[in-house]
Parts: sequence; C-alpha cells; structure tokens
Amino acid sequence: MMEDLVLVTRAGGFIGGLVADLRRQGYARIRAVGIKPLHDWYQLHDGAEDLSLDLNLLENWRTSNKPCATR
Repeated sequence: MMEDLVLVTRAGGFIGGLVADLRRQGYARIRAVGIKPLHDWYQLHDGAEDLSLDLNLLENWRTSNKPCATR
C-alpha cells in the first residue's frame, strides 16, 4: 500500500469520486475535504477521513495537512 497522505479537495461533490479510485490504486491514507457540511455531501468515503473545512482559512488548511493514522 502507498503510505503518503493524499488530500482530495472539493470532495463533497463529483470530484469526491476520485477517493474510491485512489483506494483501488492502493493509497491507505486519504483525507477528503469539502466546504459543505458533511450531511450535504453527495457521497461520504469509506476508508478515508472526511472533513468539512473552509480551506480559505489558514488554520483549516493546517488542519487538512496534519498527519493522520494509517488505515
């Protein structure tokens, strides 16, 4: 498995479909970030950390780039 952290932004909509593809490719650490509340996301992602964050804010950007546990 690939152990690098992969960050997918705008993950609450169509682009979030990339998360499943990354999992199939063997990525183990995926963080999916979108600005919408999680209950408004088109899809949530098994095997990924889903976060609702506004990445225009520096503190949220820092949070999105913190290490996460290997799954």
